[in-house]
Amino acid sequence: IVDRVALLLRELFADAAALADAAATQVPDPTIGAVADELAVYLAYLDLLAPAEAAGLPTCLPDVSSESKGLSVHDAWDLPLGLDLVADRHPVVTNDLELHDPERVLVVSGPNQGGKTTTARTFGQLHHLAALGLPVPGRDAHLMLADQVLTVFEREETAADLDGRLGAELARVHHVLDVLTPASVVVLNEVFASTAVEDARFLGTRVLERLIAADVPTLLVTFIDELSRLGPATVSMVSVVDPDDPTVRTLKVVRRVADGRAYADALAARYGLGHDQLVERLSR
Repeated sequence: IVDRVALLLRELFADAAALADAAATQVPDPTIGAVADELAVYLAYLDLLAPAEAAGLPTCLPDVSSESKGLSVHDAWDLPLGLDLVADRHPVVTNDLELHDPERVLVVSGPNQGGKTTTARTFGQLHHLAALGLPVPGRDAHLMLADQVLTVFEREETAADLDGRLGAELARVHHVLDVLTPASVVVLNEVFASTAVEDARFLGTRVLERLIAADVPTLLVTFIDELSRLGPATVSMVSVVDPDDPTVRTLKVVRRVADGRAYADALAARYGLGHDQLVERLSR
C-alpha cells in the first residue's frame, strides 16, 4: 500500500527520503543517545532481578532524599550473594537497617561468619543502587541520595605494602576522610584488626569521631564493641547466634547492645582456641 501511495505522492516521498539521507550523516541528539544506552542497562538490571523476585525476595524503588540522612530498609539482602543463593536454591536471610536522627553510625559486631561483612556490603549497595535510580534489594526503602559510597574493606597484606597492613589501612582511611562530602556514605569493614586491641580502639574512636563530626551515614564492622557507645550518633548491631547452640550462626543482624564477647571469640579463634577448633582437636 505504501509503495502505491509513494507513486501517487512522488514529491512528498522524495523530500522524506532526502531528509532521511541527510539525518543519517548527522550526530544524533545526545539526550536520545544517552537514554538509549541507559535503557539497556536498566532493562538488563531488571532481568538480573527477575529470578530473585520469582523466588520471593523483595525489591523496591526507594524513596530518596537530598535533605534527610536517615535510613530505613526492611528485609534488605546482599544482591550478588542473594542471586547466587537463589540460583543454588538456598534460602536467603534478610535484615532490617535503620538510622533515625541523630543516629549516623551503625556499629556491627558479633562472631565470625555471622553476616557482618554481608551487612556492610548490603549497606553500601543500597545507597549506590538508589543513587543510580535502580530498584534496591529490600522492602519499603528510604535512603539518603548519596554522591559517593566510600569503602575500606580488609585486604591481605602484600609485598608491595612497604608500610605493612596497618599502614596501608591508615592510608586508605585517611583518603576517605579527605574526599568525603556531607552527601557521602562510608563503609568500614574490620579496619585496624591487624593491630593490638588498645591501638584498634584508639584509632577506631578517632576515625568515628571524624565521621560523626562530618555527619555522614556510616557502617563500621568491628570487634571493638565499645565503639557503639560513643554517643547518640552510634547504634549497636549484633550478628546473633542460635540461643540453643552458640556455635550456630543465624546470619541475622539486629539492633542490640553488644555483649562484649565478639572480640574475645575472635581472639580465641586467632590462636586456635575457638570452640569449633577445640572440639575438632579433642576429637582427634
